[in-house]
Amino acid sequence: MKKKITITIFFISLFFPCFFLQCIEVGGHISEDTTWSPENNPYIVTHNLFVDSDVTLTILPGTVVEVYSALVIDNDPIDFYWQNGESVAKMIWVDGRIIAEGTEEDSIVFTRYQDDESNYRWGCIFFPEGSPESIFRYCEIKHTYKNVMNIGYGFQGALCSWNGRVRVENCEFENNYIAIWLENTTEPMMIYKNTFRNNSIYPTNLTPIYISLNNTDAFLEHNLLVARNKFLYRGSIFLTDANYLIDFVYNYMDSVHISVNRPDQGVMISYGNVVLNSGFGSGGISFSENDTCYVLKNTVINSNGVGISGYHGVIADNYIENNDEQYSVRARCDSSNIVYNNIVKDCIYRAINTEGAYSEIYNNIIINNYMSPIVSEVDYLHLFNNVIYNTRYAFFYQDFPMLVENNIFLTTEGIIAPNGHDENALFRNNCLTYPLPAGVTDGGGNIFDNPLFADTLNGDFHLLPGSPCIDAGYDTTYTSTFDADYFHRVIDGLNDGNAIIDMGAFEFGSSFIGGIRGYVYQSENGESLDIVKLKINGKPPEYSDSLGFFEFKLNEGTYNIQCSRFYYDDIILNGIEVIDGEFTDIEIYMDETVQVDEQEEISNFKFLISNFPNPFSSSTTISFQFSNEQNEQIKLEIYNIKGQKVKTFKNQQIIKSPNNQILWDGTDENNNPVSTGIYLYRLKTNNLNINNKMLYLK
Repeated sequence: MKKKITITIFFISLFFPCFFLQCIEVGGHISEDTTWSPENNPYIVTHNLFVDSDVTLTILPGTVVEVYSALVIDNDPIDFYWQNGESVAKMIWVDGRIIAEGTEEDSIVFTRYQDDESNYRWGCIFFPEGSPESIFRYCEIKHTYKNVMNIGYGFQGALCSWNGRVRVENCEFENNYIAIWLENTTEPMMIYKNTFRNNSIYPTNLTPIYISLNNTDAFLEHNLLVARNKFLYRGSIFLTDANYLIDFVYNYMDSVHISVNRPDQGVMISYGNVVLNSGFGSGGISFSENDTCYVLKNTVINSNGVGISGYHGVIADNYIENNDEQYSVRARCDSSNIVYNNIVKDCIYRAINTEGAYSEIYNNIIINNYMSPIVSEVDYLHLFNNVIYNTRYAFFYQDFPMLVENNIFLTTEGIIAPNGHDENALFRNNCLTYPLPAGVTDGGGNIFDNPLFADTLNGDFHLLPGSPCIDAGYDTTYTSTFDADYFHRVIDGLNDGNAIIDMGAFEFGSSFIGGIRGYVYQSENGESLDIVKLKINGKPPEYSDSLGFFEFKLNEGTYNIQCSRFYYDDIILNGIEVIDGEFTDIEIYMDETVQVDEQEEISNFKFLISNFPNPFSSSTTISFQFSNEQNEQIKLEIYNIKGQKVKTFKNQQIIKSPNNQILWDGTDENNNPVSTGIYLYRLKTNNLNINNKMLYLK
């Protein structure tokens, strides 16, 4: 016999502290599908609650769940330990599923029952290995601590997943010791558009953690996407354990004063994050000689800078201001470090530190750095086309091979700080305010003159007409084809028939190299699609923003773009042409991935869909198979790449079609010919959609 959930209803009484018309106590095992609704608020968890295997607990918008809590005593958390299967502070154990989907206007609340002391906490919601995906949308989860079954076997985190699957979107986490704890996670997961905050000082001997990732030995593409979250106030982001691929994208951190953010041990890509007044900036690691980590387009102000480590890394297009730590940019990869197109401003100590392997630093602007912008501790450093303005020295010290060319150094005390240097540095074709020290090699072409910047007070370091730095560089070893504006390098700025590279970060009189830009949409409804990862081989990845917009800056050529996003099917766009100096504008439509239960339905439905020829120039035959019981619900629709419906074949046309085939002649509903391009065709039945693509070429 199945054991039912324990539910007790209390009316207002003198002996129970309940101030509602009715209270529902819950505890024990939920052994059949159950729904909680706001009409029965609050649900009070008085004993540890278990959602059994193959059972779904559905929680409706507006529902309030209050869990029995205990005082957090810093040195004696005994009330959070299990004794005889219970603990004073209760928890929810999920072998089945929880579907807690609130709305923006009406969230679901999980909080403590005792609310008379600021340091009362409850345990956690725990997902063991093998539990199916639970969903939390528009939930508020507050005041959790931990539960411990025995020494070395405890559960920490408001949502604690031990290789269980959890989808967390648009939730509020407030005053939890650990908000999300992921242990031994091998399934890809996304943590999206949540807010994490801590105002409480309890427990005083522990630093609150927003996300903790531990003991992972998986190597899955896109293992964890942490995107568009807000992290506020006292707490840390503890992304640890290598071998786990993490994309940390478009997050916002403000006043996270006690931060142990360690993406140098887990993040593969850090993109578009804003970090303010916090104890960490942004970083990444590559795990093998075939991998490259990227730190791209982050804004880091009054925080600790950015960094890379591992094998290969790229730091590009970041803005870093007012960092008072030892380094603002730290590149420590063993095989290659590439640092370009960054702005580092008003930082107290060293701007860029390179360690380990071959490094290239170019097109960077370093302004008002008190100490020395560059610290070189690599096998070989190539430093070219940077602007270093209003700093004490250009280099803190130099004891390793270094090629320095085409830079503009406007320093206040010298080129290399008096900490030692040897003969391994070659300086050529730089604009300097101080002579080179005796221990380095003067390769010639260095000048001592005013570079004539456009407007240094407002941070504009473009060269003015008549600048001595125009066509004055050394370009025989040049490697980059663009400047800090992504304009062409090596332009004949003097119009004398000789195209010579300029000194500094910007090429005078140049023009835009070109690129690809556009928007990503959902195929089903045409709504914009954010955090789509777009990859071109050999180029840093890009991500679509909140409007679905993305942009690559590329030289002239033909490119293929791979597009991926959680819960959507990957697509590849081939043969996109970039014309010099222009953006190629495109629109991308992505289909939602069919979920497991839908896949089972597809298997029962037993149909296939394809077309031939593809591409086609005059007509194409769309072929399909379906079961007879679905006849009344079948229709075939054709859409253009903008998501606009072009033509519909209704169920009678499909059912009566010979050999389950429809001939499409490239016309719309009015029999007008459509334009060349990609088209989507969709076979629909009830809520089940199967899509495919075809290319029409006139």
